[in-house]
Amino acid sequence: MNGYDLSHKFFEWAFSNREDFKPTVSALYFYLVEVCNTLGWKKEFSISAKECMEGMGVSGYNTYKGAFDVLCKHGFIKVVKKSCNHYQANIITLLNFDRVTDSPTDEVIDKVTSKYSESSYQSNGDILKTNKTIETIKQEIIPETEVSVKSNKKQKIKFSEFVSLTQEEHNNLIQEYSESATKRMIEILNNYKGSSGKKYKSDYLAILNWVVDRYNDEQKKNPQSAKMSFEQAGNNSDCGYKDTL
Repeated sequence: MNGYDLSHKFFEWAFSNREDFKPTVSALYFYLVEVCNTLGWKKEFSISAKECMEGMGVSGYNTYKGAFDVLCKHGFIKVVKKSCNHYQANIITLLNFDRVTDSPTDEVIDKVTSKYSESSYQSNGDILKTNKTIETIKQEIIPETEVSVKSNKKQKIKFSEFVSLTQEEHNNLIQEYSESATKRMIEILNNYKGSSGKKYKSDYLAILNWVVDRYNDEQKKNPQSAKMSFEQAGNNSDCGYKDTL
């Protein structure tokens, strides 16, 4: 199962579930597929509501939650471990939809064509009717998803020799972990990439998925350093300090 297969299954589902399908659902799903692909198709991975909202291009938590619930309801994703709040990360897994057929059934085709076969609008008193095929509908839906995902790709800034982040990603790390912790985590990732030659599609995701844990382990071994970082975060009125998983 690859990204194309998941896309094919998703739109097959969309044609037969118009009442639940919305552009925000597709934006969230394909963002999760992109994240999973970036991580090398990990069976399980962690991601927060805040990051999903940024990936979808929405600011309302309820909008994200509605799309997330639809994906869970229809078996696109499974929550392995639920977060306590929308600042912490859910641990989820993508499902492969073995139960979905490889091609649309007659029932699906009939349902889609009957609902979208004729589109009417009034112009200068005349009613014009246009027949729409399934392929036409699909071509209209796909660009909405692509625009939603691509619009969130911003220019990256080099914060060290081997680590690049968008300004928004860097700000998120500071807000979540403090400025000193962010600086150290960038240093950890920079040293690792420089010595190993490893490359990531997203340094931000790499930090969230393993550098944070490495940093926390480092702080546990050096309590004095952890105390200084905590005090510095507490004195920083711009970013504040939040407990993390």
